[in-house]
Amino acid sequence: MSWRGLTHMDAYGISENENFKTFQILPILDLITNVDFKSISVGKHVACLYSEDGRWYLAIVLEKKEEQQECLLQFYQPPGESASIRGFKSTTNSKDQAWIPCVDVLRKIDSLEKTSRSGRTFKLSPTEYEQVSELFTKKMQDSYEINLPFSLLFSFSVCIKNTATKCYL
Repeated sequence: MSWRGLTHMDAYGISENENFKTFQILPILDLITNVDFKSISVGKHVACLYSEDGRWYLAIVLEKKEEQQECLLQFYQPPGESASIRGFKSTTNSKDQAWIPCVDVLRKIDSLEKTSRSGRTFKLSPTEYEQVSELFTKKMQDSYEINLPFSLLFSFSVCIKNTATKCYL
């Protein structure tokens, strides 16, 4: 038995010979991002999920990689849920940069407003802040719902592999 992607499984009568049957075990997920990659422009602001810490950030787009559908982003501090009162501060620290897949861009930002004389602190409109927070919450809920079955299926496949020489489905 072998996995092909995250949605299909190949079952072999004898260990990986050329006679196998493919089964679709999960629905093929339509991985839709909230933002079309082509509409993201260098120098514009986005709200995105940073999967390393599971938080959302305001960021400016520095570069794009068309083939990988990724953007190099410069994050503002603090993370989104911590910035509702004090606002977001821009930074030039290279430690606050990362390549982010387009699917983790929650939305483009339209309402960024400077709130300091230095021009380094910004706020989102309350409406846009709420929209980003809702998109973030939904994305996190969807991730949890999708990952749970995969872990269960992995346990199932290990059990079959260890107890049977043939896989009958």
